[in-house]
Amino acid sequence: MYAHPDEENLTRWLDKQKFEEDKARKEQFEKDKALKDRKPTPWSREAWQAVAARNRAVVVKPERQFPIIITSSTGPFTTPQILQEAAGLSSLPEVQWMTRTSFSASEEGSRDPDGEEPEKVQYCDVNLKQRLQVQEYSDGEENALIWFQGKKRAAWLARSVKAEE
Repeated sequence: MYAHPDEENLTRWLDKQKFEEDKARKEQFEKDKALKDRKPTPWSREAWQAVAARNRAVVVKPERQFPIIITSSTGPFTTPQILQEAAGLSSLPEVQWMTRTSFSASEEGSRDPDGEEPEKVQYCDVNLKQRLQVQEYSDGEENALIWFQGKKRAAWLARSVKAEE
């Protein structure tokens, strides 16, 4: 029996539709199967995004500060103005008080084993470049122990101005 041309086209069109539906169903089945087989991640999407944002953020560490002892009785740094000139500071450094200590002192404010009262001295904080300039300007000791921000720390104690060569 001979099929009408419209019937033939309709049959082909229906076969094509069925084929495309079957193909789409198979693709969806494969996607669903892949999702089921996938191992769960320990973090949520929001947690991953938060970590990524934190990693992209620029973290600026505070510049390390070095204490320079300012003494009124000995050494070249009797005032903060002299330290300002020697270190090349643009402004007058802030002067603070601290306690000198020894290797044997166990906590801030404690007496040394020989029974002497801890010595209070003034100091200024400078950055590394400024500290190196101070050390080029003066002779002194780098291991004068102080209590600095709750910890034992070495400070620069200038004894004299270096002789011009």
